[in-house]
Amino acid sequence: MKPEPQKPREFDAVLGGQSNIPLSAAVLGGIEGVKMRLDSGKDETRFAAVFEALKYGKEGLDLVIKAFQEGKLIGSNLSGIDLSGADLRGADLREANLSNANLSDANLELSQ
Repeated sequence: MKPEPQKPREFDAVLGGQSNIPLSAAVLGGIEGVKMRLDSGKDETRFAAVFEALKYGKEGLDLVIKAFQEGKLIGSNLSGIDLSGADLRGADLREANLSNANLSDANLELSQ
């Protein structure tokens, strides 16, 4: 049986009460921890959170798309990321390294 995406999983550890979470720190709450890291003021932390987000299926992918659309991932190294079928309309992909990324069937339409 597949675990529910919003509940902590075996790869989630507990460390809480910090507003600036170090990149190497474990975070509480699975997808909630990923959300916190995507909102981090540190580029390195946000970029690492992208790959963690993708462990949570569609909900995680939606977080990644939202981060792109909000310009939080400008200049990120996302080499090899699987964004197949993602709706990236209006996403700010400036300077993002998407080499070897799977963008098949992704909507890359520019917003006007």
